[in-house]
Amino acid sequence: MPKMKKDISPPAARPLPPQTKPQVLERLDPNHGYVPRQGLDRNRLIMWLAVIVIAGQLLMPEHLKPFYLAGEAAAMFHGALFDEVNRKELELLQQQAIAQKIADLQAEYASWKGICALTGAFDPVAGTKCMQAADSYFQNALRQIRGSDLIYR
Repeated sequence: MPKMKKDISPPAARPLPPQTKPQVLERLDPNHGYVPRQGLDRNRLIMWLAVIVIAGQLLMPEHLKPFYLAGEAAAMFHGALFDEVNRKELELLQQQAIAQKIADLQAEYASWKGICALTGAFDPVAGTKCMQAADSYFQNALRQIRGSDLIYR
């Protein structure tokens, strides 16, 4: 089989269409292939919305006015947030009041223990009964406060 010679000649050059810009600049042009949209663009849409809102504000009844509805929505959001913050503050105030009550009871208990000890120096039976009564009253009160759910919410 005879070998055929390969054709190594370059292909014929095609004529390029005339261009106003070089190809590299044509690709960098930001408006290349831009087709302006028909219909509402963003500025026109904003203008129409403004007109609708103003007309609604002027013509609608009070409970349907756009600013009233927006204010109600903001109030509901911030009201719920404010209630949550207030709840935490109230819990802290309640816990502080409970801690103050515990401190007052402990101080009063210490005072009574001192009085009972002084009484016990003169009359040991009366001192012992006084100490038992103070222990019973103050320990029970402190146990009730410490066991309540209010402290550990």
